[in-house]
Amino acid sequence: MTVRYVPTICPYCGCGCGIYLVVKDGRIIGEEPWKEHPVNEGKNCPKGKNAYHFLYSEERLKRPLVRKNGSFQETTWEEALGLIAERLKRAEPGSVGFINSGKLTNEDLYVIQKFARCVVKTNNMDNASRFCHSTTVPALTSTVGSGVMSTSEISVEKADCILLAGSNIKENYPMIARRIIRAKKRGAKVIVIDPRETITARFLADLYLQINPGSDVALINAMMKVILEEGLEDKEFIEKRTSGFEELKNYLASLDISELERITRVSFEDIREAARIYAKAKTSCILYNAGIAQHVAGVGNIQALADLALLTGNYGRPGTGVNPLRGHINGEGFGDMGPIPVFYPGFRPVNEETARLFEGYWGVEGLPSKPGLTYMDMVEKCKILYIIGANPLVSAPDTNRVKKMLEDKELLVVQDIFLTETAELADLVLPAASWVEKDGTITQVDRRVQRIGKAIEPPGEAKSDWKIFCELAASMGFEDKFRFNSPQEIFEEIRSCLLYTSDA
Repeated sequence: MTVRYVPTICPYCGCGCGIYLVVKDGRIIGEEPWKEHPVNEGKNCPKGKNAYHFLYSEERLKRPLVRKNGSFQETTWEEALGLIAERLKRAEPGSVGFINSGKLTNEDLYVIQKFARCVVKTNNMDNASRFCHSTTVPALTSTVGSGVMSTSEISVEKADCILLAGSNIKENYPMIARRIIRAKKRGAKVIVIDPRETITARFLADLYLQINPGSDVALINAMMKVILEEGLEDKEFIEKRTSGFEELKNYLASLDISELERITRVSFEDIREAARIYAKAKTSCILYNAGIAQHVAGVGNIQALADLALLTGNYGRPGTGVNPLRGHINGEGFGDMGPIPVFYPGFRPVNEETARLFEGYWGVEGLPSKPGLTYMDMVEKCKILYIIGANPLVSAPDTNRVKKMLEDKELLVVQDIFLTETAELADLVLPAASWVEKDGTITQVDRRVQRIGKAIEPPGEAKSDWKIFCELAASMGFEDKFRFNSPQEIFEEIRSCLLYTSDA
């Protein structure tokens, strides 16, 4: 009997909590929190305590499936990859799209985008973040220069004021909520903005602002108007580190506070109290999530939060900033690795210069230099769709329309660990390894890069996502560009690639 404790990262959200999987004779028999891990410090939420049970479901995919005469039949990897390769070789680059998942490792994502660009010659790649934080990037890039969390989740507890906007953090991010509770114990104040009286609003808020749905910008404008009228802005920070202040000041002066009260359904007394708490605190931190990001006015909502932080000088210090909360274990890895339509790895924008740069590094010609299609555009327009770990029939809007478009594809390939609703429509289904059946790295919500360790072997003939794409590339004549034997080798190429392109 052999018992091992394998360190890895919980797969259920972007917090990046450390766990130990207890492995006996090649099978996971239990889980224990990683006591020395800096993120969760030996604690786990209920999701983390049960992180491994799905691995032993009888519904796990174990062998490649091909649709013949209207039903699935098991096939060999050689036949499955041969069918895909044959079809991709004949396809126009613009007719092929790749949709990937936030559960994939950085190494998986890097190989997928390299395959799409080097082999298929397309930038048609995207992921489910298109539905949650696509508003974050333009909003924060246009205001503070970067669309990522600007403090660490560990530093959240250093804040004297924590503003939660559209985030039920006690249910969705229990480990970050734990740090907020710590902050409260030393005197920090918590302001919650949410139309729903969530468990977070009931048990964490010192001040709960129950706004009318869709009135977030009006509320933040009202708070900034109070801050300016009472002289609570950080004049030195504004002068040294911002631009456009006079325009904002003049706009806020033109607003009628009683009209903002009516729009938001929040009393002036509560608006004023929220403004004073946030502006007078030594360090104020804003955390937000889908409640304001997945919104028709999502960009404006987030820009208003950024203006509030800049107006009061709450940016660039631990425990401050405007911080998006990602839902996927590797939600941040998407941008870094480049499997998206507008960026190559390292956030290099898609253009002629970038394409030539990566041609030099990868040793190929003809890399695509124009932005590719986004998620729903691919679902609608691509004749061939390759879906890795994603389930559009659950995550994408307008399910009936999505189903019809998927059914009309000339070729639909789904690579996953279960026969999902989307996989049931596929022409080919490839069995993938799950998060603890392969090695790799992930980038959690606050940009911390962590390793996930392989604990067990994948079931049946299932393979790591990166390995599947390497084998597919070899079957299409690109074996020399995808000679990876391990995630470590891929990581080394990622590292050298980012160094090469950043120095160019």
